[in-house]
Parts: sequence; structure tokens; C-alpha cells
Amino acid sequence: MTNKKILVPVDFTGLSEKVTEQAAFLCEMAGASMVLLHITDKSSDSVSAQVKLNKKAGEISSKYHFHCAGKVREGSIFKDIQAEAEENDYMLVAIGTHGVRGLKQKLLGSDILKVITKVPAPVLVIQSTASQRLGFNKIILPVATHLAYENILIAVVFIGKMFDSEVHIYSIERPGFEWPEMLKKNLEKTKAIFDANGIRYIRVNEKQTVLSVGFAIQTLQYAKKAGADLIAMMSVSSEEYHYFAQQDKENLLTNDSGIPVLCASNAGKG
Repeated sequence: MTNKKILVPVDFTGLSEKVTEQAAFLCEMAGASMVLLHITDKSSDSVSAQVKLNKKAGEISSKYHFHCAGKVREGSIFKDIQAEAEENDYMLVAIGTHGVRGLKQKLLGSDILKVITKVPAPVLVIQSTASQRLGFNKIILPVATHLAYENILIAVVFIGKMFDSEVHIYSIERPGFEWPEMLKKNLEKTKAIFDANGIRYIRVNEKQTVLSVGFAIQTLQYAKKAGADLIAMMSVSSEEYHYFAQQDKENLLTNDSGIPVLCASNAGKG
């Protein structure tokens, strides 16, 4: 990743403040600049929004001593966050979700998933219940069968190098379940990429203890028990698990424990 900009979509709520503070910390660590993005609809006053955004960007620049710019786009959060990320070179997008009780700009679990699934940069999703992390020292990475799984590995390496993180390569073993060949290949690829980049990791394969269709509940239980600072996952469903994976991902993104989630899509730039 040679780009040195972090994109932060904002809606001027308290959650936006929380996400901006977390993103500012990452900008300082990575030596990056920040772009605040606000999406307006046709009925909104984009001029006043730009003034408000410029004021906030100036405050951030003064406080943290890196460049911060504000940008207003007219359109939809479901299209224009993706468009902004496609048209410009961002190392990371940081965005908040209000969880199952949120209303502002409809960024609920299913809606946040719609926003991030086609964004080409890694996306850090921060819940309204999350506390600011001064490091992502322990990362939970569920193994998956995606053809583009390397995209999330590249994102984890980026964060892992920054914080000397310990990554838990995680899986759940179900009775009578045989692992697909792609999962085995991705597991070996994960170890090879982490070894090549000096990423510390441990392999965790748990027996299934939660009777549910998906894996989210037990994954979150493990993440809480392990004291995880971050969960990393693909934002899109794989073909093998498409029938339940979307709900699983929504549950992880909006988890009540406030564990941020690092996502990558099939469109990742790498």
C-alpha cells in the first residue's frame, strides 16, 4: 500500500466524532492524511455542509498536525462512498455503524454491509459501542474460502505491522464437516503471507459449542474471551456459505461488544 490517505465518511453525529478520532490515531501511526466525506441528497444544502466540514477538517489538522480535507458529494451513501474510493487512492476507509438501533443515514447492519461490499480499499467498521483503541494488538481472523481471500490478508498485514499485532487464525470444527479444499489452501496462504511479512500468529481451531447455522456467535464469544481488539473478515459471502453468511457478517459488524471489524471485498486493490 503506497497510498497515504484515510477516507472517513461523516454524518456530523457523535458516532462520526468517535470514528474520526480513531482514524486520526491511525493517520498519525501511518503518516497518512485524512479526507472527511459527507454525502448530501438533492434537498440538502451542500454549501453549508462544506463549510461545516472545512471547519472540522481544520480542527483536526490543528490538533493532530497532519493534513485533513473535507469533501462533499451529492448522491447516496450506498453508491458515492464506493465511487469516492474508486476514484481516489485510499489506504483505508473508516466508517461507523449505529448497530441494530441506529437510524441516522440508515447505517444499520444490513445497510453498512451494502455500503462496504464493493469498496476497493480495506474498511474499518466502528460500532457506536466501541471504545477508542490505542492499538490493535490482537486480531481474530476467521479462515474463509473466498478466491480473493488475499485481500483481507493484505489488510491484516498492514495493521499487523503497524501495531506488532498477534493474529489468531480462527476456525470452528463442526461434527461431520469436511473442510473445502479452498479453505485449506487459504489457510496455507495465510501462514505463508504472515511468515513472509513477520506477522505473529497462532492457529486456533475450536470444536463447535454453539448450535447455530452460522459462525458469528461462537466467533464473537472467542473474540471476547481472547480480548480481541479487532476482527478481520471478507465483507462478501463465499459461494459455499452464501445462504447464511450475510447474516453472520451483519452480526459481526454490529457486535454489542464494540469490537471493530476490518473488512476487505473482492474488489480490493491490495
